[in-house]
Amino acid sequence: MFDAEVWKPVARKAEMESTRFHDLRHLFGTELIANNELPPT
Repeated sequence: MFDAEVWKPVARKAEMESTRFHDLRHLFGTELIANNELPPT
């Protein structure tokens, strides 16, 4: 439900149709590591 009702319209509006919501989790972790921060455990 979340994917179809919330994420897909938001991703479409942001011109990020190929991005899954879960991809943001990986991006966040990558950004933390790039900034010498520890990811939450």
